[in-house]
Amino acid sequence: MVDSADTPSISFTELSRRMISHKRRLLWSGEYNPDHFPSTVFAAFNFGDTELKDYELTLPGKGKITPLLNSDWNCFGGRNARPKALRSKTTTGSVKLTLAPYSAQLYRFEPAAEKETK
Repeated sequence: MVDSADTPSISFTELSRRMISHKRRLLWSGEYNPDHFPSTVFAAFNFGDTELKDYELTLPGKGKITPLLNSDWNCFGGRNARPKALRSKTTTGSVKLTLAPYSAQLYRFEPAAEKETK
């Protein structure tokens, strides 16, 4: 268990401001422009006070997921460093996530290209 004295304190208002600011930077950079790629955005939330390990989500099919936002990144007052590059991960129709207590994660899902049959 993490000692609360070692954990930086951040208000819900400040966390919301930082998340909105991060989202605006993505929007301004064209990250969400639907002309760039066909994709879906999904979110996972943990409203409880315990970490959820290997929490499995079923996706609409095979494809790639890319993390867009994680409230557990230290830039939002969390305990994990934000990756310098948001790398995609290939999935087979489901994904297992670790959700910190009271956290939110936002992902982009890009379905795999369908192979043509002859």
